[in-house]
Amino acid sequence: VLGFTQNLLPNSDLTWETSAQLDIGLDLTLFNGRLNFDANYYKINTKDLLLNVAIPQQTGYATTLVNLGKTETKGLELMVSGDIIKTKNFNWNSTFNISTNDQTILDIGPLVRVSLDNNGYGANTNYMEVGVPIGANFGVQYRGTWKSQAEIDAELAKPKGQRTLVSASASFYKPGKPRYEDTNGDGTLTPEDYRYIGTPNPK
Repeated sequence: VLGFTQNLLPNSDLTWETSAQLDIGLDLTLFNGRLNFDANYYKINTKDLLLNVAIPQQTGYATTLVNLGKTETKGLELMVSGDIIKTKNFNWNSTFNISTNDQTILDIGPLVRVSLDNNGYGANTNYMEVGVPIGANFGVQYRGTWKSQAEIDAELAKPKGQRTLVSASASFYKPGKPRYEDTNGDGTLTPEDYRYIGTPNPK
């Protein structure tokens, strides 16, 4: 028996993402073409990003596609080339270039964080958050290992909201086992303890 089921929640308000781009360039040639200089600055602002965001699962769906957020991408590209030696029988030309590329999330509406790699296995590490680069890596902060049982007992005795260190499960509360920063102080290691740790994008 063949059957069909709807696995995506429709959204009739969806629109295309829109971008506004600024480009400024300069080309300069000196000494009868022996020295060339090229500079380009660009800035791209994008809004109405197409993002899958979590919704209450009693709707029958885990996420829905919406237009949400703004990003900014800007950078500078520089190139210098020239003929170091130019004679009838020998030419030596060199080129130097450098570029920067900065991507920043400016807004994600009422949300604090949006997952970009929700794979269903609870191993999400890439999120969108205001002020960090696009595709930023998030994770827990490693804080070494437990040094003694007395240290573990003292940490576990702290009331909820005042914890500073946490392990992945009860079996890891042993000397020599790893511990992590309990960012929200609730005594449980969850994605709420994730913090921005770096960008996958080259400068």
